[in-house]
Order: sequence, then C-alpha cells, then structure tokens
Amino acid sequence: MKDDQSPRFIPARQCPVCLGRPVSINLDRLYRCASCGLILNERTHSRQEDEADYRGKVFDTPARVVHQQWQWFQTARGEHGTGRLLDIGCGTGRFPAQASQYGWEAWGLELSPGGAAQAGERLGSRAVCVSLYDWTPPVDGFEAITLWDVLDYLGDLRLAATRLTAWLRPGGTLVVRVRNAAWHVPFIRLYRAAQPVFRLVGLGRSPAVIHRHGFTVPSLVGLLQRAGLQDITVQPATVTRGNRSRVWVSPLLEGVLTVAARLADRIGDWTGYRWYPTPSILVTARRPNV
Repeated sequence: MKDDQSPRFIPARQCPVCLGRPVSINLDRLYRCASCGLILNERTHSRQEDEADYRGKVFDTPARVVHQQWQWFQTARGEHGTGRLLDIGCGTGRFPAQASQYGWEAWGLELSPGGAAQAGERLGSRAVCVSLYDWTPPVDGFEAITLWDVLDYLGDLRLAATRLTAWLRPGGTLVVRVRNAAWHVPFIRLYRAAQPVFRLVGLGRSPAVIHRHGFTVPSLVGLLQRAGLQDITVQPATVTRGNRSRVWVSPLLEGVLTVAARLADRIGDWTGYRWYPTPSILVTARRPNV
C-alpha cells in the first residue's frame, strides 16, 4: 500500500489552532493552514507512537545551551522574583537545576525514563517521568512554565495549551521557544534545490526541520490567546540567536549575525510578523490575575 493511502498519512482536515483549512505546499507531506500559517507535518505518527519513540532516547542539553536558555528566561520573564518553575521536556534536568541555583523550586517533566532518572539526580522527586497529557500537578500551580523547542513536537496543541494555562498561577508566565516555520520551510526548499553545493561545503544535512508542527508567530500567538493567556510578547531575534561568550565567533561574523537579527526584528514589526526571517521564535505569555 502506498504511503498516501495509509490512514497515517491522510492530510489534516482542520488546523488544530484556528480550525482553518490546511493546504498542501508541495513539499513532502507538509500542509499550511490558509488562515494562521501553522505547518502540519503529515509524516508524523500518532501521539502515542511518537511518545513511545521519545521514551527510548535521552536528550542531554549542552551546558552552553542551558546558559543561553537561562538568559532567554531572564530576559523574557524580567524581574519578577522566584517561585515554582516547571520545565516541560526537561531532558536530564540541566535547565531546572540551573533555575534551582537561583532560588526557584524547579520541577521537570520528561518522557524518557533514562533522561528522567538523570534529572532525578539533580531535582529529586520533582523530576517526573510522564507525558504532560497524563500528569496532574501535586502542587497548586507554578509561577513560570518553560518549553524549549518542545511545543512543535506535541500532538494535541489545544489540549496542551489549555493544561499549561491551568497549571500557571494567576499572573504566572509561560515561556515558549519553537522553530520558526517561516524560516525553516524556505530553507528546506533552498537546501533541496542546491543540495550538491551544501554538501560540497560540508553541510550534508539540512539544519532546517519541521517536526509535528511548524509555528509562525501568528499561529503561536493565536494558540496561546485561545488558551486564555494574555500579554503575549515576541522576544527580539537579537535575544534568541545565542551568546557569543560561550561559543567563540569571529568579530566579523558576530557583526553580521547582529545586523541580521536586528533586520529580522524590523521586518517582523513592519509586516505584523507575516514575514520573520529568523530560525526561532521566543514568546512570553501571562495568565490573567483573575
């Protein structure tokens, strides 16, 4: 049986964010919502199959990336004290462990038993091996919840956003970083069109990727608004592109990257984020106080 005849590959009939109509973009089995721009990857398995696959892996975030995540978190949340923090998809627990050093009561959810075991060495019983769809927090909410490149892997976006909102305390902050489909989809096309050239310079695999979903700024903001969150803010591309202090970059390349990030922010502002040429999106949202 051909792939396109298998139930697993039936094109999505409805966008999970805005209920709009997904249309083919003639690239693998990727579909774009005609309303909000969300990309749906129809190659993915069911949520249960995906979760089973993740349970067999261990994601250990490098120390330099944890340092960047902490900077992103500080920038996104601002000066609002500490409290309980929940990191979804915490891997081996390096980020919540970092938060613990700064006074947070940090928790972590992780699907992988191997990753959760290592996270438990850092967080104790506050590291939980479970899907966010199956967990009931034993505490009365969190001041902050973080998802670093996790939301675009999730199956039921609306349910996930609803649960995350419910777990936040009034006034609590959600910090989400995802890949920017507005950048990744064109780069996938470019890589395929010029694959021999990229391979010649040592790039044998495209750095662009779409997992279960590919977010644009409008689709991500729409998802969070529908979940009842407010004060949704897109953090500048100059924040999300990384930190030179942990990875050496030549002064010339540093300058080019800075100019490119500032230009991406300008283009985002000018176009209402319909165009946003940067690899990732960092968004902060808040649960209303009442």
